[in-house]
Amino acid sequence: MAVNTIDSQVYEVVDVSAVCPHPRNARRGNIGAIRASLDENGFYGAIFAQKSTGYILRGNHTYLASVQNGLAQVAVVWVDVDDDRALRILLADNRTSDLATYDTEALAALLSELEDLGGTGFNADDLLNLLTESQRASEIDDTGLDDAGVELMTLADELQLKWQVNPGDVFDLHHCRIACGSSANEDFVHQFSPGSARMIWTDPPYGVNYQEKNERVNKVKGSKTRRRKAIANDENNQAHIIFRDAIKAADVLPGCSLYASVPSGPLLIDFVAAFAPAGFSYRHLLVWVKNSAVFGRSDYHYQHEPILYGWDVRGPHYFSKDRKGKTSVFMVDRPNASAEHPTMKPIELVREMIENSSRPTEIVYDPFCGSGTTLLACHQTNRKGYGVELEPAFVSVILERFERLGVTPIKVAS
Repeated sequence: MAVNTIDSQVYEVVDVSAVCPHPRNARRGNIGAIRASLDENGFYGAIFAQKSTGYILRGNHTYLASVQNGLAQVAVVWVDVDDDRALRILLADNRTSDLATYDTEALAALLSELEDLGGTGFNADDLLNLLTESQRASEIDDTGLDDAGVELMTLADELQLKWQVNPGDVFDLHHCRIACGSSANEDFVHQFSPGSARMIWTDPPYGVNYQEKNERVNKVKGSKTRRRKAIANDENNQAHIIFRDAIKAADVLPGCSLYASVPSGPLLIDFVAAFAPAGFSYRHLLVWVKNSAVFGRSDYHYQHEPILYGWDVRGPHYFSKDRKGKTSVFMVDRPNASAEHPTMKPIELVREMIENSSRPTEIVYDPFCGSGTTLLACHQTNRKGYGVELEPAFVSVILERFERLGVTPIKVAS
């Protein structure tokens, strides 16, 4: 029997009968996953056990999996402590594991590098969820002034308790306005519109059920994080129809410019096709290039997002006379921090397009206002922003963001 010492603790290889699971261990481990790891990777590390009793303090389920796999001996570190200290060690080992979290983007990248997931404890569904979370985190705004917005989107439900927004409520935010309701309801949109818009900038729901995946992530994270707020219509596979109807219902000037942030892949074609029925001509595919890629299972990892650009067919559109250096590529960093709202965009990205396609004091409209990034960009550039958002909690986020900028929201209709 090999015996060594590690910081005064005795380490040795013993027969499995020399130790036993702690009778008061409250943890219920996944022995099947541990057995799979042992099969793939072998036994590594050591079990920690109380010297006086042989009770295992760390590695109870590794021990059980080892026995079930037919191991005759295990490596043990003997800990010479009394019963009270032994229980504290047992509890602390389990609890500190509970308190740990993952850098989901780093984990997704690591798992994506493996040819298979055997012996890792992760399966294909786990990887899909991680990739989804990493993908959506990469699409979060917030650059500069907007950093607080990321945090606020995780607080949507709490902020709703503060602001008590109801469908039909309309708030003035200095020279901006937000209305809570459906952007496909033409009467509602026009009733509260401050005037016809020179430009639309919007990030419509994508037609992918991100909330279903969010719920799966929420179940995994449990109480360690605030729950993700659902995005209305995001699961609808006819999202391009919702987008089309909202654009048709908008109060716009002839020649109004339209910018729509849309997904890559097959859904992009559906959104392009929605321009004409809404009375707009699709003219350019713009590209937001991020400072780092999002790891996925595609042959090519995405480092960009498409933004569709066109204008109302009833008249000439406006574009800045200063075209020097303006290309179809927008190089704007994405933040390193993650957040809980899947569709926020950097203010810097929206602001540049607003300055290209509208003049100061003109109206910019966002029919899917979400976290209010378009309105904040209008606030920064002296445009009149008008937004409609279906979800009251997200309207609460917008109100909070403006209040933090020193703008007091004023309810003008309910």
